Amino acid sequence: MRNKETQTPVTKKFEFGAFVSLCNIYDTYEVDYAIQKAEKDKELREKMAAHMGKKKTKPRKKIHIEHDEIEYELLKVSKIVEKIISLNDTDAIAQDFRYYEDPSDQFRDRGEGTLMLMWTMIYEKEKKLIVTDIAWSPDYFDMFGITLSIPQSELTFTDNPDIGNVCLWVLKNSSYPDYVAHTQSGAMCLSFHPDFGNILAVGLRDGNLGVYNVSLLKNEPEYSTSLSGTKLMSSVTQVVWCKNLPTGELNFYSVSEDGVVCQWILMQSELMKVLRMSLVIDMYPEIELGGIKQTYYARGTTITFNPADPEVYLVGTVEGYIFKCNTEWTRYVQRFKAHEMPVNRIDFNKFDPNIYLTCSEDFVVKLWEDKSQAPLIIFDLQTGLTDLRWSPFSSSVFGITTVDCRVIFYDLDISTKKSVCDQLIHPTEKYRLVRLAFDKRVPMIVVGSSRCTVVTYKLSPNLRTIMKSPKKGVQIPTETLELEKLHTVLNSIRE
Repeated sequence: MRNKETQTPVTKKFEFGAFVSLCNIYDTYEVDYAIQKAEKDKELREKMAAHMGKKKTKPRKKIHIEHDEIEYELLKVSKIVEKIISLNDTDAIAQDFRYYEDPSDQFRDRGEGTLMLMWTMIYEKEKKLIVTDIAWSPDYFDMFGITLSIPQSELTFTDNPDIGNVCLWVLKNSSYPDYVAHTQSGAMCLSFHPDFGNILAVGLRDGNLGVYNVSLLKNEPEYSTSLSGTKLMSSVTQVVWCKNLPTGELNFYSVSEDGVVCQWILMQSELMKVLRMSLVIDMYPEIELGGIKQTYYARGTTITFNPADPEVYLVGTVEGYIFKCNTEWTRYVQRFKAHEMPVNRIDFNKFDPNIYLTCSEDFVVKLWEDKSQAPLIIFDLQTGLTDLRWSPFSSSVFGITTVDCRVIFYDLDISTKKSVCDQLIHPTEKYRLVRLAFDKRVPMIVVGSSRCTVVTYKLSPNLRTIMKSPKKGVQIPTETLELEKLHTVLNSIRE
C-alpha cells in the first residue's frame, strides 16, 4: 500500500522566465483577437457560400415549385426562339459586323476613320425615357446594360411619376431587351461586378441603391436600401465595384449629389453602409445661419478607381472640383479646380494609369497627369460634352459624345488639334447623346441617347490601329509598344 505522498503522479517541474510589460500584454491580446476574428470570418464565409439569391423563406407547396420551373423553362425556350428569329432578320448586319472592313480608310489621311452603323435598340414601351448610363457585361462580349429615367426637366414642372428601368440588351436580339427590371425611381447608373457578371449594382434618383442578380427569373433586387432605411439624401450619380474585402464580402462605392462617397458591403441579408468621404469645399463669403458657419458639400457626379492602385480613386463634382481620395482615409488627399462647370466623366488611360482625361459641360476636355494640378493639354470643342472614354485598343485614342449628337475621336499620336473622326449620330432637334461605352473585346462602341435609343457602331480599321512588333527580331509585347507610343506623345507635349 502506497502512502499519501506517492498516490499522485509526479509533477514535472521546469524553470520559466519572461519579461512582463505593457507591450507583451498588448501583443498577446492582439494574437488572441486575430485568432478569434479568423474563426468568426470562417463561419461567415461558410454562411455566405450559399447563393446570394437564396433567402430563408417558408417552404412552398410542390405545385408552386413545379409552376416556377415550367415558367422558367418556357421563358428560356421563348428567348432562344426570339433570338433565332432576330438573327435571321438582322443577318446582313451580323455578317458586316463579323467580316466587313471599310475599304475607304486606305484612301483617307493618316489615322482618319469612320463609324459603321450596326444595331439600333429601342425599348418601345418607354420611349419617353432617356438613357442615363451604359456598361458592357464582363462575361459576354455581345451583352450590355443600360439604365433609363425620366428627364429631370419633366419632373420639375409636372406631376409625372418618377419611374425608371434597368435593361440588358444582347446583339443577338435587338428587338427587345433580354432582361427588364422596373425601378421605383429613375435609374441613374449601373455597374457589373468584374468577376461575377450576373451581379449588377444600380443607383436611383431618390437615393436608393439595389443589387440585382440578373441570372434569376425575378426582376426585383436581391439587396435594396429601401428595406433597411439607409438610402442617400439625393440622386446617386455613379456606382463602381471595387476589390473584395479580406473577409470575402463583395462591396462597391457610390457617389451622390448630397456630397458623400459611401461604401456598400453585401452582408448576408442587407447592404451595410459605410461613409467614406464628405466632399467639402470652401465658399467665400462663408454662409452663416444663426451665427453658425455652414459647411458646403460639393455635389458628386462621377467616381473612378485607379486601375494600378485600387485604394486610390477620383471624384468629380458639379462645381468643377476633382477630389483625389484613398479608401483608407476619411479626408481627401488632393483637391483642385479642374473645370468651370460640372465634371461629367473621369477616365484613366488603359495602358498608363498615371494619365487620365476629364470632360465637362464647359466645352473642354483636359488631359491630366497624376499628382499634377495643371492639365498637360486642353481640347476646346465649342459644345457641351456629356461623356468621354479612352479606347481599350490604342493608348492614344479616346472618344467623346457631345450635346449636339456628335461622336468625336482624337488620336494623340496623329494630332492634338484635329480630330480623326467627327460623326453625327442623330438629328439634333429630336435627340441628345448621353453616354458612350467601348467594348473591350471587339471593335465596337455603344451610344445611348434620349428617346430610349441605343445605337451600336463598329470602328473602322484606322480607329483601332495598334502597335505591332516587327516580324523579324525581338518580339515586344503590344502593351509595351503602346505605352512607349503614349510616352513619346506626352514628352512632345511637355516640350
